[in-house]
Amino acid sequence: MKIAYINSAPKPKEVKANPLELAYIKDIRIQWIKYKKALESYGLTEEGFVKRMREKLEI
Repeated sequence: MKIAYINSAPKPKEVKANPLELAYIKDIRIQWIKYKKALESYGLTEEGFVKRMREKLEI
């Protein structure tokens, strides 16, 4: 049970991520693991791959 204190400062609410966005992020991670050797042979790092995929998906 949460107790509200009268003299405490209000705390910001947690921002919950969009479930679809979380699914995309999970899928990007799965694709990286699946094609890691091929992507690394093209000179991509995991961070670069994730950045490009997020740009393509606009998330």
